[in-house]
Amino acid sequence: MSKPSLWILEGWGGLHLSPFLWALLMGGVGLLLLLAHSPRWAMVGMMLAFPLLTTVAAAAYLTLGPNVMTVTAGPLLLHCAWTAIDLKARWRGE
Repeated sequence: MSKPSLWILEGWGGLHLSPFLWALLMGGVGLLLLLAHSPRWAMVGMMLAFPLLTTVAAAAYLTLGPNVMTVTAGPLLLHCAWTAIDLKARWRGE
């Protein structure tokens, strides 16, 4: 039976996480971003999205080598960081 393309997420660093837990984490962060009404909570969501996206991009690179995910991860990570910085400035300005 073939493994999912990001199988390294399940056992990276000896910490075995179920694919359902990864889906729950990513869905929870997405829901937080979707329902955030204040800059503070949106900033927290972007700060949580950054390491999740980094983990998925690193796993894609380690599993599949250089691919589309590793190329698009750079601008997406920059977007997460810059948006979190902007949201922090808006939160402090309120």
